[in-house]
Amino acid sequence: MVCSSVVRTTFKIPNLIKGTEYQFRVRAENKYGVSEALPSEAVVAQHQYKPPGPPGRPVVYNVTSDGMTIQWEAPGYDGVTNLTEGNEYEFHVMAENNAGIGPPSSTSRLFKCKEPTSPPSAPTVVKVTDSSKTSVSLEWTKPVFDGGMEIIGYIIEMCKASLEEWHRVNTSTCINTYYTVTDLEAGEEYKFRVCAVNGAGKGETSEIPNAVQTVDRLTSPEIDIDASFKQTHIVKNGGTVTLHIPFKGKPPPLATWTKADGEIGVMADINTTETSSTLTIESCTRYDAGKYTLSLENNSGRKSITFTVKAIIATEEPAPPKRLDIIDTSNSTATLAWLKPEHDGGSRITGYIVETKAKGSDHWVFGGQTKSLHMVIEGLVENTEYDFRVKAKNDAGLSDPRDAFASVIIKEPRIEPTADLSGITNQLITCKTGSTFTIDVPISGRPAPKVTWKLEEMKLKETDRILIKTTKERTYLTVKDSMREIPDLELADDLKKTVCVRAGGSLRLFVAVTGRPIPVITWRKPGVDLQSRGFIDITDSYTTLTIEKVNRYDAGKYIIEAENPWGKKSATILVKIYGKNLHSRISCLLQSNTVFSEN
Repeated sequence: MVCSSVVRTTFKIPNLIKGTEYQFRVRAENKYGVSEALPSEAVVAQHQYKPPGPPGRPVVYNVTSDGMTIQWEAPGYDGVTNLTEGNEYEFHVMAENNAGIGPPSSTSRLFKCKEPTSPPSAPTVVKVTDSSKTSVSLEWTKPVFDGGMEIIGYIIEMCKASLEEWHRVNTSTCINTYYTVTDLEAGEEYKFRVCAVNGAGKGETSEIPNAVQTVDRLTSPEIDIDASFKQTHIVKNGGTVTLHIPFKGKPPPLATWTKADGEIGVMADINTTETSSTLTIESCTRYDAGKYTLSLENNSGRKSITFTVKAIIATEEPAPPKRLDIIDTSNSTATLAWLKPEHDGGSRITGYIVETKAKGSDHWVFGGQTKSLHMVIEGLVENTEYDFRVKAKNDAGLSDPRDAFASVIIKEPRIEPTADLSGITNQLITCKTGSTFTIDVPISGRPAPKVTWKLEEMKLKETDRILIKTTKERTYLTVKDSMREIPDLELADDLKKTVCVRAGGSLRLFVAVTGRPIPVITWRKPGVDLQSRGFIDITDSYTTLTIEKVNRYDAGKYIIEAENPWGKKSATILVKIYGKNLHSRISCLLQSNTVFSEN
């Protein structure tokens, strides 16, 4: 076994015997076991090279009495063969003489073995990014086509605009897409061009659009800070604070530090370069606290940029929390909130302690401890007035307390219930038949209001189709499989015939009603006010009309109507009144197929 811990699909086997033939095999392994072996072909451990071919025929010239010059072409074949296409190779060279073989050269870069390709295309954009009296900085983009091979680097060429004699600038290939040409003549105009190089050779060149003159470019000062820069720096008494500000500008701007409320202390050190300025204050005291400003100015339009840094000298304990507010109360609780201290005393805030005091008492009582910026104090006495205060805590101790602006009486506020329907356009919700809709209504009020949902005048209860959910802040109504229904009236069989009632008796007409939304019911009799003559009862599912001690004027047609937004339905009931004698009753019977009421 050569190795049992290979995690890749390649492995180099060292220390083989040159000229010996080997065969190898590989097995895969996971937590369930080891696979069958996959054998390789037999291979001989040797260099995959052959002797080079013969050099070209020698050419002799510069013949003198004591010497001559011999020149020949390199061999057409260098001896490197049998390489695997797609693999990457690196090479080194050793010299040999009668004393032996010398040490190898440094290793070449990696080359991928593949068919010959073409040189790359030209870089797409070449531009000048900066200049001085003796230099020009260039920048370009990679070629669109690399010729099928990795780009080795770039060659930069230049010429004076007046001469058009191009020559190479960089002696070694530039591997970046930027380059600064130096040692130029001040005030001279130059042209520059760049070409890419790959294994197949040099590509086409790309030239800057216009000649550039070697002069100093002027730019206004610019502060080069990012989002991580801190405007506020906290330092312990005796500690050190360092304010480092990078900047840009040509010519390099003059940097000046000032302190808003006085001079910078004698322990301060200012170090300024062409690209940054650093203010360091050692052995800080409280007199070093304040606002510091860095101003930058050069002769490029005399522009200056100013910003402010605030330094805070920390003490051992933190500063007190800022602004303690009482944001809510109930019958036995108070909810408090506050802001972080101005500084943490040089040590992380570990928590806050809240204390309470009943009005008229001189004794502060521990109310609770928290790491948050808010807390609910429980166990308070209803209708009792309390004061509150909070302290910040760190590893060094407690801060001074921060008192609430005013005391508060512990009681449940009385706030009238409200429902906010502004989120429902025109207070109208449109839903397809069979679909589900939800109505979400924000509510408020103290104590928490009791919520009732109604459809028309019918109180809704939770069913398989209707879901009602209410919290302190909102109420939700969800209706599944929504539907609409045209009104309908269901008359009993006895009402479909003429109804005969004996004079002095009672008339009671009962009609079942359906429809969604619940329809509006109306009873009518031409020329009669039924509201005053009888008693009308209307529910969600039926209606009745009752008339006591009927007389002959109560005979006639009674019309009932049911109406909702989807339609209207009406029915007519014919009522006859007969006397107390048998002849009158028989006469009513003979006139129609009649149902009698003996009431």
